[in-house]
Amino acid sequence: MKPQSVYRHLDKDLALDALIEERAAKLERFCSYIMSCRVAVEMTQHHHKKGNPYRIRIDLHIPKGHELDVTREAIGADGASVLPKLVRESFDAAERQLVKFMEKHHSKTMSL
Repeated sequence: MKPQSVYRHLDKDLALDALIEERAAKLERFCSYIMSCRVAVEMTQHHHKKGNPYRIRIDLHIPKGHELDVTREAIGADGASVLPKLVRESFDAAERQLVKFMEKHHSKTMSL
């Protein structure tokens, strides 16, 4: 599964795309039947005195209509210093949600 990355109010960043692909591949090792992974990298339009607000949203789609969503936000002077850490934190949270989901549904048979 190749994640779809969308940038809003930011220029596309190839290094960040590579990190997103790496972390999505790690999620797929936990759960091989993830149907899609969408990642939105955003600079929100609210201006703060201490920096720009950034947000990462991850949507994972799993068979039988299950969806896991993660949103993380941070404020920083520039995206280059804030976004890689925010991507890692977001995927860590997605991994935790995925593990909980799999533990919950482990006893149930999912016909894939």
